[in-house]
Amino acid sequence: MKTLLLTFGLLSSSFFAFNQNLNIGDSYQGGIVAYLEPSGEFGFIAATSDQSTSAQWGCYGSSIPGANSLTIGAGDNNTTAIVSSCVDAGIAAKICDNLTLGGYSDWYLPSKDELSQLYQNKIAIGGFANDLYWSSSQD
Repeated sequence: MKTLLLTFGLLSSSFFAFNQNLNIGDSYQGGIVAYLEPSGEFGFIAATSDQSTSAQWGCYGSSIPGANSLTIGAGDNNTTAIVSSCVDAGIAAKICDNLTLGGYSDWYLPSKDELSQLYQNKIAIGGFANDLYWSSSQD
């Protein structure tokens, strides 16, 4: 959990299916292609910049049913569970859920494995701040 001395960045992402030739790092649907499954048919997009440096994960100390999946593709469901169960204002999942970039409003807080893929592809997608980042996976 966040301590008072640390600042957390917040990346939003969006999962998509497509029938075009895209590569990691390409601009697409309001963000940057950040991950492609080996088939090349599915992937997710990262926002082009961090959305907050001060958002809390939310509902500290509470278990959020449905927000525990770590896998790629789970961030959207985790985010929905967090937004539905946590009434705290200004939390990371709500910032992503309410986000509209480039006309697209299907953003979510990435799962732990999605965040790991974002980090692995950080050079192609514009880098990461020298900071910590939230995922939607509660563990």
